[in-house]
Order: sequence, then structure tokens, then C-alpha cells
Amino acid sequence: MVFHLVPIVLIGNTWPVRYSEEQLSKAIQGATSWRQVNTRLGRSPDARLAALRDRAQDLGIDTSHIVNANARTYSDDELREAVAECRTWAEVAARLGKRPGASLRAAADSLGLDVSHLGGSLGRPAASPERDARMERLYATGKADLDQLSDQFMLSRERCRQIVRQVERTRADAGSVSAA
Repeated sequence: MVFHLVPIVLIGNTWPVRYSEEQLSKAIQGATSWRQVNTRLGRSPDARLAALRDRAQDLGIDTSHIVNANARTYSDDELREAVAECRTWAEVAARLGKRPGASLRAAADSLGLDVSHLGGSLGRPAASPERDARMERLYATGKADLDQLSDQFMLSRERCRQIVRQVERTRADAGSVSAA
């Protein structure tokens, strides 16, 4: 399918439009995403997809067959359960039928869920007792400060501090139990 650019038309106070109503309608037919519509119209990959949705709505073009990939399709309870039972963000995403991404993290944060045990797909390793103990050893022996731990283990400085404190508390509790 080949589209030809039409003269720029200014609609209201919006950006100039470089495609006709007919071209937009044809691009929307059979498309499964707004990104696909955007590509069919020859627009920049960085173009605002919301502008396409708004224009289609203004023109009354049926877009019910286009799925919003970011639409939330899971309940708060499903998210709570997935976060509690999974070990990585990739597992959470797969369980909820989503791609891993910040929207899952934002949804979990808005519910105040503890996600400290999750790692993986957001660029951080999954939690592990071995990693935590190694971090604590490096810190305790002076071989690494919190900034170095943060860089080496791809965690925030604050998260490294929490892990080191947690391991120290666990060891202190274990020492007091064995002394009794």
C-alpha cells in the first residue's frame, strides 16, 4: 500500500496534518496497533500516537479493533498475587499477559507493594541470598563502598544499603541464637 503526502492542513490549534482523512482511514483498516497506523502513514517513529487517536476520533473513524498495548487488563488483586509469587519482573509480566516495563512497576508502586525481591527484566538481577551475602562481605571488609556495590550489582545505592543492613541483622540474630 503506497500513501502520498498531501498538502499540510492545519486543524484547529493542533499540529499540521500531512495525511488525508482517506489515508488515515485506510491506514487504520486492518491495523492492530497505533504504531502500525503510524508506520503505514509514513510518520516518524517518534511521532505522537495520541495525535492519530485524537484525529481518528474527531473524524469518527472506527478504531475498536486497535488494541491499546498499555491498557491495564489485570486487577489490583491479580497484580498483588503476581508480585508476591514471582521472582522477576519478566515473570510478573508473563503472568499478567504483558510485556515487562515501567507501567507494571508504577502500578505496583501505586499499590504500595514490596517489589524488592523482583529483578531481571528491568535491568537488575533477581534477589538472591548469595548475592546479598557477597555484597555484605565486600562492604564489611572495605573492598567496596555503597556506590561501588550499586555499580557492580546494578542496584540503587539505597537498595544496596538495605541489603547490607538486612544481612547484618540476620547474622546478628543468628549469632544471638547460637550463643543461647
